[in-house]
Amino acid sequence: MGAGIVLAALTAACGGATLPPASPSPSDTAVIAPSPTANPTPSASPASPSPAPTPSPAPIASPRPSVRAKPLPSVDIAKFLTARIKLLDLTEADLRVAVSYVDPDSGQAISLGTYDLGPLEQLSNGIAEGRYRFAFSSSSGNATKGTCTIDVKVGDAYTFAAVTGAIAVTRAKSTPKSTRDLFVATSSLCRK
Repeated sequence: MGAGIVLAALTAACGGATLPPASPSPSDTAVIAPSPTANPTPSASPASPSPAPTPSPAPIASPRPSVRAKPLPSVDIAKFLTARIKLLDLTEADLRVAVSYVDPDSGQAISLGTYDLGPLEQLSNGIAEGRYRFAFSSSSGNATKGTCTIDVKVGDAYTFAAVTGAIAVTRAKSTPKSTRDLFVATSSLCRK
């Protein structure tokens, strides 16, 4: 019975590992209590492996000098926005305006964003000179109301206004030659 208690105590102290059975002897009746500070190690025998050495911590690396990036120069983008575009919705329905930049060489359009205006709302933005396409539709995108491509120059100011049944277009300091020039569908301001 004493050897069984010793074997149970060793098994518990070794985390459940079982030792090879030993022949009982009169000295096996002593009870081994686990140490409160460390796990007991079975006495060395030819079948017992030696404990693994504790790895030493890695040396602390000296800090490397950090690379400081030079701050980017601040750019006043307002000096590039040399023209103005105003969008007005003078109807009782919502208006959607898709704006694209058009490369003059290739004709490829790059979307700049889509703007939704509610009834009687307006939006005004500064833009850089270049070629732009404005596609007007209902806010659901189902009903197309017209498209206008314009060449914007420094100092230009264009106004697009949704009115009942059409989109009107004007350019500041430009007098329309006929009523046809007042609407996107027939205006000479819009490139075809």
